[in-house]
Amino acid sequence: MEVENVRDLLYPAMVFGHLRRYTELLTKALDVSSPLAVKIEALKWIHKICENVIDVYRNIKNPLYPCQAVACWKIIQDLLFSTATAASDREPEVRSLVATVLEMLLKAKIIHPMHFPILAEIILEKLGDPEKDIKNAYLKLLSHVLTMTMYICGLSDCGAVNTCWPPFPALANRSSLHWKQVFALKQLPQQLHSQQLVSILSYISQRWKVPLSSWIQRLIYTCRSKKHHALTPPEEAESFDANGLWLDIRVEEDILERICSVNRLAGAWWAVHEAARFCITTRLRTNLGGPTQTFAALERMLLDISHVLRLETEQNDGSLNIIGSYAHLLPMRLLLEFVEALKKNVYNAYEGSTILPHASRTSSLFFRANKKVCEEWFSRISEPMMDAGVALQCHDATIHYCNIRLQDLSILVASALTDKSRVQVSENLRNIRGRYAGDILRIIRNLALSLCKNHEPEALVGLQKWATMAFSPFFSDGNEGPMDNKNWGHFSWITGLVYQAGGQHEKAAAHFIHLLQTEESLTSMGSDGVQFAIARIIECYTAICDWKSLESWLLELQGIRAKHAGKSYSGALTTAGNELNSIQALARFDEGDFQAAWSYLDLTPKSSNELTLDPKLALQRSEQMLLQAMLLCIEGKVEKVPPELQKARLMLEETFSVLPLDGLEEAAPHVNQLYCISAFEESCQLGDSQGKPFQSLLNTYIQTMQFPCNQAHQDCSLWLKVLRVYQNTLPNSHVTLELCKNLVILARKQRNLMLAARLNNCLKGHATLL
Repeated sequence: MEVENVRDLLYPAMVFGHLRRYTELLTKALDVSSPLAVKIEALKWIHKICENVIDVYRNIKNPLYPCQAVACWKIIQDLLFSTATAASDREPEVRSLVATVLEMLLKAKIIHPMHFPILAEIILEKLGDPEKDIKNAYLKLLSHVLTMTMYICGLSDCGAVNTCWPPFPALANRSSLHWKQVFALKQLPQQLHSQQLVSILSYISQRWKVPLSSWIQRLIYTCRSKKHHALTPPEEAESFDANGLWLDIRVEEDILERICSVNRLAGAWWAVHEAARFCITTRLRTNLGGPTQTFAALERMLLDISHVLRLETEQNDGSLNIIGSYAHLLPMRLLLEFVEALKKNVYNAYEGSTILPHASRTSSLFFRANKKVCEEWFSRISEPMMDAGVALQCHDATIHYCNIRLQDLSILVASALTDKSRVQVSENLRNIRGRYAGDILRIIRNLALSLCKNHEPEALVGLQKWATMAFSPFFSDGNEGPMDNKNWGHFSWITGLVYQAGGQHEKAAAHFIHLLQTEESLTSMGSDGVQFAIARIIECYTAICDWKSLESWLLELQGIRAKHAGKSYSGALTTAGNELNSIQALARFDEGDFQAAWSYLDLTPKSSNELTLDPKLALQRSEQMLLQAMLLCIEGKVEKVPPELQKARLMLEETFSVLPLDGLEEAAPHVNQLYCISAFEESCQLGDSQGKPFQSLLNTYIQTMQFPCNQAHQDCSLWLKVLRVYQNTLPNSHVTLELCKNLVILARKQRNLMLAARLNNCLKGHATLL
């Protein structure tokens, strides 16, 4: 027996010895220059060795898996990098096989968790693959890999991928893994001509209603030989070989064609950035008109984004189907990127930059002469850009443009306070307050909420301090005393978002509820602020599934409304504008009252089963479809489950079309939902009444790896959604109980003590199984 135990413990060393022996050969075989047949055989060999490892470990009682070995990441990294690079091979057969091989490497537990973030990022970018079957294969793989990454690395470790990459020597100078930065900051040999600019602007304005795949590769290929196009004056051509100084990354000559042939999103990304550079060359003369007409047209396009998505949110009867009007999310997101790129290139034209290619002398002179006009326009579109960022759930864009707008407003307020006459100061403040008070609070709410969604409590603390210093005199008329850490005046509500950003949902809800108790805080928040606080309370209780507290507070809210009847803000003391029926349905489901759950679902808007462009709304509707599928399964109507799950997936399609442009953290909620759908579907397909666990990659890693809730931020709301699926499909599974136990630890760490108590009660009923 002891001999067997020693052999089992030494098995990872045997696996790595085998891999080390063949890594160099396999790396060469997977090189881009290798013949197709050689690549296929190399991938099949890796697949086979993974099968052998899985078979051996199946018979070991207490295994030490390869991924648990200390030196694992050093041994596997070169082979993993070569395999991941092959995911962008020109041959569809290779790309398809790589998805299978990566899954097998994970099943064999050969990949170290340190590599999960970069692997998840590479797989996320594969959602731009032109082959639908390959894209779907990587999307399925992403639902497992990103979920495992969140479990083991946390969310904050995934946000900025280049900060969590392990030290791959081969990655340091590979432009193929930095294509977003390369295409945005470096001038490649390919150039646009005027008709191609028309195509790009027509696409991002949604006037040209064609799929991206039908034109983007053709546009890139027709650019490849046009290094000095006739439209471009000789002096303009001088700047085209300037590559800037960004990170000294080596750029291969064929990088554009090579990457864009297997990634349509990369092609679109290059197109909008090249279009922005082209607008500098033409001095803003486009098919939209001269500079003034071009600016005006872009502003209208930005306003259309928030308008279209607001229509989607407000329609309840299903009569307006935006999807049927050919509007899509990707052109909207690319428009946002184009305007930002245009702003940077205009600034570069009149001020210069160390990282962007130099503009020509003619362009520089033009933009220097019109610097004030450009600055005024970019200042004016800060608000539409902010609104578009909010509508598209693009938190980084929202944060950036809220900051710009607030800086402008703070300067305006400061200038009003510096007037010499006290009478003038008072009069100016009244005038400006009447015009801008609502805007200031609305922008700060947008900024604070985006920082909260990005899990940045420290930044929220800084925002609260800055806003208090910059705007308190504006709201207080100078009659109030100095603000301190216990009295933040009009910005005390930000404290609740600080708690929420750190995962302390119970504390956040308590803070917002407290703000609704006093007339002073209700008056300072105003109607919009009150509605904002109510939405956050509902959000917090929903995040931790605290249905009893939510029900109790809803009754309390009725009393508060009656108490303050007749006040200016009393009309805002309602849950109108928040879709509570779907939340109540989920609450009844968790409580086991399935008939009541159906009753609440019947009260949801008719449009709840319609596709939508709004990313937030799409996620909510997908969750509702999954809930309906779970209810149908419980009732034994198994034949109706697949259509509901298909609807739940379709709800997410538009959002997945843009997520590779945003990153892992913004993708996490949507990918987590996809994982929940897949996990429920797999458990239904098993049809095993004995409760046999389905072989999910996450399940095996839950049993193998520790849950690092002390080292990294974890979003308990995402894991509670996974736990709900597990508890309703495999309630007695060791994986379900292990996840529940880990969530108890997380809840205590985040001071969600009522949640911890509820989860602990669930565990007590299964104490013998732990």
